[in-house]
Amino acid sequence: MTTQHEGLSLYITDEISRFFTILGLISIEELKEKLKKSRSKKSQDVSYDDLLRAIKKLKALGNGFTVIPVGGTYMIQSVPGELSMDHTAVIQQAQSSAHVTKSKLTKDLKWEEERANRALVSF
Repeated sequence: MTTQHEGLSLYITDEISRFFTILGLISIEELKEKLKKSRSKKSQDVSYDDLLRAIKKLKALGNGFTVIPVGGTYMIQSVPGELSMDHTAVIQQAQSSAHVTKSKLTKDLKWEEERANRALVSF
């Protein structure tokens, strides 16, 4: 099984580099779908656990990928440290309502306006 995860790590590196959004994030669901499309139809099915294990192997090599839990799913980040905890909170807010505003952040997270501005502007 270790060989399968090492092979997945190579696929993940390739897929992430080709399909990352401007934010440097991709959902684990989207990554799984991209991998499924790029691999041979005869390839063994890849589970979310397989992806998380493969990404963990990449992280150990210093390859620059981090897994961020968001609600009941995961986002894969391209460069560690690129997103702050505030950015992660903004992403979590966006997941629950499909959009984020400064007033929503100040109300829901009890942030000062300046903090909400900084988090939104830096995206």
